Amino acid sequence: MKRAQNIAPLPLCVKVRAPGKIIFFGEYAVVYGHRAYIQALPYYTYCQLTWDSLSHKVLTFSLKNLTKDYTKDYDQLREDYKAIQERYCLFLEHKHQINCVLMQPEELIEAVIAQSLTNPVQGLKVFLESELSLNSGQGSSAALIVSSLVALKIMQGNPFQLKDIFDEAVSLEGLQHGVSSGLDIAAALYGGLFSYQHKVVQSLGLDSFDFYLVSTGTPLSTTGECVSFVKQRWNALYDQRYKIIDRLVNNFFLYRKKDDLREAIKSNHSLLTDLGVVPKRVQEFVRSIEKNQGVAKISGSGSILGETAGMVIVIDCSVIEQLCNDYGYTYQQIKGVGTGVTSL
Repeated sequence: MKRAQNIAPLPLCVKVRAPGKIIFFGEYAVVYGHRAYIQALPYYTYCQLTWDSLSHKVLTFSLKNLTKDYTKDYDQLREDYKAIQERYCLFLEHKHQINCVLMQPEELIEAVIAQSLTNPVQGLKVFLESELSLNSGQGSSAALIVSSLVALKIMQGNPFQLKDIFDEAVSLEGLQHGVSSGLDIAAALYGGLFSYQHKVVQSLGLDSFDFYLVSTGTPLSTTGECVSFVKQRWNALYDQRYKIIDRLVNNFFLYRKKDDLREAIKSNHSLLTDLGVVPKRVQEFVRSIEKNQGVAKISGSGSILGETAGMVIVIDCSVIEQLCNDYGYTYQQIKGVGTGVTSL
């Protein structure tokens, strides 16, 4: 990782990438103090900042995945960010839904720039491109925030540590998801296979999982909406159920017993289904996987609306291609990555 203090202030171009992630276990449990298990993915969000000192344009955004190119002056950027903060305060006071905080997808990167660009730079262009699917549970928001924050630190010549990025990024992710657990941010920063609890990252002494990642389609509800929905349903019974899952996962990492891993996946799928975040069609797909000796569960927030739920993790299924064709899903065989945020 190149450190900002080794780069002159206002270089002509800075490019940074941050990985997405998959949650194997603990999507919602982590919010309630339990341990989650995460693997970074070999898919990235890229933030490139370029500076043209001769340009009269104040600030230019080029957001490839949103197919948007536009300019904005700093006064307007600050005013818009102030309005976002006010809407977020209303959310915290239970006067707004989380989907009312960021009204447009581009407002997330604008919030990052407004909060972190300490000195307005005439002629700054922000280019964003992502290999991660939006609202899929792959941590696209966190990867955007982390890659952009690190790029801004480098561009401005500000020394930084990853812990400093973590705290700032968690605060910004709250605008998107309500109250951030910091899990997605940790994956984007540090990469690898790790457990996460109370904002503490512990690397796991095991090679990356090999697994299938199935896309059931973009969920109709956002992560923030799902988190708010689950908050109304989570109780002590779910705490007890997840503790059993956690013991199975821990035994797997200690003794490498595949049966413990399989049972943990099945139990976590059951828990998420009971919480109401696994649509019926996705439940049917998981049952088909299980009938063919495999195991599967959603990864991420799932959905409380419609029949799509983002990503599903599948292990030990020899007929994955046939089943995905039957359901109209796409799939990839995945091996996680070890690197977190990196300047290129």
